[in-house]
Amino acid sequence: MTKILFFGPLREVMGVKEFELDFETTPLLRSDIIARLAKGQSTIAEELGAASVRIIADNSIVADDFDLSASKEIAFLPPMSGG
Repeated sequence: MTKILFFGPLREVMGVKEFELDFETTPLLRSDIIARLAKGQSTIAEELGAASVRIIADNSIVADDFDLSASKEIAFLPPMSGG
């Protein structure tokens, strides 16, 4: 099982803070995870797939083409804002 975490406004979009999923795809890319999470819902796909959203795999920022299949925890991190 892989824990999937959502932060900031992505938590609201998804309606949950975290959950666990089994993935059997190797390699497992960001686009594979988004496709499974969105299940045809374009708003979710657009929000999670935005270029400004970073992927964190086991506490490290990774590139979009990083193989996530061995990751125990994957987080979607939106851009931070502040003043």
